[in-house]
Amino acid sequence: MSAQKGYILPLVLFGTVALLSGIGLLFYFFLYRPQQVVVMPLPNPNIAPTNVIADFEGCVRAGNPIMESYPRRCNADGKSFTELITVPQEATTSSVIHVIDDGTAKEYINYLYNYQTIFDSSLSFEEQEKGVRLVFNDQVTLSVSDTDPENCRGDCSRLLKSEMVTIPGQSEPVKKLYWQSGPIGGVIPQRYVSLVFKNDKNKYFILEANELKFSSSAFNRSESEIKDVSPEAMEILNAIASSFRMNIN
Repeated sequence: MSAQKGYILPLVLFGTVALLSGIGLLFYFFLYRPQQVVVMPLPNPNIAPTNVIADFEGCVRAGNPIMESYPRRCNADGKSFTELITVPQEATTSSVIHVIDDGTAKEYINYLYNYQTIFDSSLSFEEQEKGVRLVFNDQVTLSVSDTDPENCRGDCSRLLKSEMVTIPGQSEPVKKLYWQSGPIGGVIPQRYVSLVFKNDKNKYFILEANELKFSSSAFNRSESEIKDVSPEAMEILNAIASSFRMNIN
């Protein structure tokens, strides 16, 4: 009996120690274990969120309005995105005309001199010297020059007035010149108005509206017969100027 008591006492002590250890471990894990921390990755500034519009195509896919300019532009969230245009290899020294909208307007693109404009389909149109000069309705012209017409020297028309004006559709003011030609060198005495654009290659694009049509034969007009350019011709001039674009390539 005394021998059995000798075995029981160590077993009781061992069991007590194991029980207390187990209770201590449970107490530690449930009350004092460290809280799990979830670390959120920082946003990468080089990766745009999927819902942020970054280019013209994304702007269009998001259903935003498109401006029928050339190249086309799409506006979203106060920003403007321009369509990237691939110029056809065969068109680098020529021009093309597109019918746009519902057929009431035409878009002229010149890849040789790098400009574009839109005009009413009802106007007569003639292209001269691969786009060096365009004639609209026998009264309005768009020509390409290496010199500023205001700096004309020699046999020139008389400059009546020069001013900077704002043209709808243009981001920068445009120079506007008022002229009067005389009966010199077979030129019909008349008034005309010029709008002058200059690109980054020092090329001048000159839009002009004449008082008379080119088919006119009024060479012997007197000074008193000369009048201002008609509102109809000025309307054509301003419409073409508002859609005019340089550096399209």
